[in-house]
This record gives sequence, structure tokens and C-alpha cells, in this order.
Amino acid sequence: MPSLSNRVLSIEESSSIKLAAKIINLRNEGKDIIGLNVGEPDFAPQESVLSATKKAIDNGKYRYSKVQGEAELVKSLLNYHKKLSNHDLEIDNFLVSNGSKQSLYQIFQTICEPEDEVIIFAPYWVTFPEAIKLSGAKPVTITPDKTSLLPTVDQIKNNLTSKTKAIVINSPNNPSGRIFSEDFLKELITLAKKEDIFIISDEAYIDLIYSADSPKHLFDLVEDSFDYIITARTFSKTHALTGFRIGYTIASKKLTKAMNNLQGHLTGNNCTFAQYGAVESLYTSNNILSEQKNLFKTRRDKAFEIISPVLPLEKPEGAFYLFPSIEHVLKPGESCLDFCAELLEKKQVAILPGIAFGMKNYIRIAFTDSTDRVIEGCQRIIDFIKER
Repeated sequence: MPSLSNRVLSIEESSSIKLAAKIINLRNEGKDIIGLNVGEPDFAPQESVLSATKKAIDNGKYRYSKVQGEAELVKSLLNYHKKLSNHDLEIDNFLVSNGSKQSLYQIFQTICEPEDEVIIFAPYWVTFPEAIKLSGAKPVTITPDKTSLLPTVDQIKNNLTSKTKAIVINSPNNPSGRIFSEDFLKELITLAKKEDIFIISDEAYIDLIYSADSPKHLFDLVEDSFDYIITARTFSKTHALTGFRIGYTIASKKLTKAMNNLQGHLTGNNCTFAQYGAVESLYTSNNILSEQKNLFKTRRDKAFEIISPVLPLEKPEGAFYLFPSIEHVLKPGESCLDFCAELLEKKQVAILPGIAFGMKNYIRIAFTDSTDRVIEGCQRIIDFIKER
């Protein structure tokens, strides 16, 4: 047969998606797998969100619509963010896409030329390097201190070149749950302005911060920085709308217009009726969202209490993951991939290997199952280590 594209053949398969398929097969065989691998809340969307989605279908909202997003959703996003930001945001600063994964893909396609460089920080979300490579650019990975898992501005400065086009940040971080301080972010934004490069801020977990209030928009931290900052957000995590596939970008009009043109040739509009569920979710009671966040906080604390005496890690400040080092419990020649495979086989607990996130001697544990299952799964991990 004719050859395939080297560009696509160079992409690494998503570790989480690959493992999810394996787990489905094991469960179909009757095995009780505790899934601490998936970054998906275990609770259902609010009933009012589901009702709004169903109502949209009943009202005929199932046809093609604007590429930018349904007018009601884009206007709702504008009003929502105006309450949070001092910047004079406008409708054309927003673009709705099929999840923030598509948003990020389109961002790299829109800003990058072949041979450009984009700085990312390990541990990183698995899609960052692959989406960058698909744009023709080169991911440049900065590996932070192994204890804090946070980079320094000096590290960033040392990796800047004439080809640097952007810096990607993800706070709270997937997989570590760490967050960047406001002082660090201000210094980073000032550097980006000076060097004339973009900051791409993946804020999928922005409303899941346990130790502090949600941070400000980056473009509110440093004056005249809006044109340098590209924000990607999603309804998947906080609002548990993973299957709705609704994400969005906040950026300059010039950038969102270019991305809108690209999206018009990729997918056209997003799922029309799902957008009405997203509108409703923006107005979900803060009490409900607070209850859900408190539930994750409880799970984090219980999981941390079980794991931290055996595996070193910093307590995550946000998101819903633990990312401990397993370096001292690995057998000679054993990898984190081997560790995760044996754990699944012997204890029926699914987690992800740190190598997928750019850190070879770590594991990611998601506390997204029920509290009892999270406790049981974490205890099985510790038992597995002690029995080796």
C-alpha cells in the first residue's frame, strides 16, 4: 500500500486512551478493575444541564450553527468572564471548540511555523508535545526540580532561543496538581512581553484549586499583556461535561479570527445542542460546585494520607491527581511502565506511568472514582509495593 504520513506516524498513542481500552477488555472478562487512571469526574452533570440539553434538541437545535459557537453560549462566556476580569473583553475574543484539546491543537497550528520551538514543562499533559509536533514546531522540555515539580524563570531564560514561539503553562497541573504562584506568573508574562512570545495557558482545572481562591486571568496580572496570552478552558472537568466536548479559547481578535477560519475547515461548528447544556452549566449554583470540589479535596486528603508515607510527593494544590515518585521501589532494570502493568495484573488497579508525562520514575493516581474505591485502590498500591 502507499506510505503513510511521517508526521502522523511520529505521534505517540495517548497512554490514557490505550489503557482505557485495555481496562474495558478486562472488565468485559469479569475482572473488577479499580480505575485510578482516568481524568474524568465520576459524578453526573447537573440535572438542569441535562434538561437544557434535551430542551435544545426539542427546540430544533441540532442543525449547523456558527463556527465560533452558538450566540447564546459565546455571549454567556463573555458575561461570565467580564465578572472575573478587568480587561475589556469582547465577543470576538472567544472561540468555542470541540473540547480544549481541539482548542490547543488549533492554537499551535495557528501560531507555529516549521522549526519554531515551544517550551513545555515536565511533567506535562500527554497531548502537549504531540500537538506541537503536528504543527511542525519542536517541543522543548524543561525538567523541574524533582521535589517541587515546578520550573524556575531562570530555567526558562536558559532555554529561550531565536526560534522560541511560545511557552505552555498548565496550572493546576496535570499530572502533579501543582500551581504556579502569582509572582512567578507575573515574571513569566513580563519575560514573554520582552521576548515577544506567546504564553499558552491551559486552564482545564482552574476551578479545582483547594488551598486558595481561583487565580486571576493571566492578562489581568501584567498591564498590556492581553495580546501575548492565549487561554484555553473547558467544561469537561469542573462541570463533568466530558462527553459534551465543549472547550473555548480567549485571545486577541486577530488570533481567534485565524483559529475560526481553521476550525471552519476542520469541524465546522461544535455540537449544537451540547452548547446549550454548557450555557446552563455556567449558571450552576456555586454551592453545588463547592460541594463537588470539597468531595475531591476529601479524596485527595485520604489518598495522600495512604500514599505519602511510602511514596514521596508534594500534596497537590489542585486538579484530581497524585504524582508520586516510585524511583526507590523499582526493581533493577524495571520501568514505571513495568510497575503499572504488574500492578494492574496482580492488584487490578489501573494507574498511568509517569513516562507518559515526561517523568520516567513517577506514577499518576487519579482520585476520580468513588471515595471508597479511591481508598481501596490506594491501599492496594501500597500493599503491592510491600509485597514485592
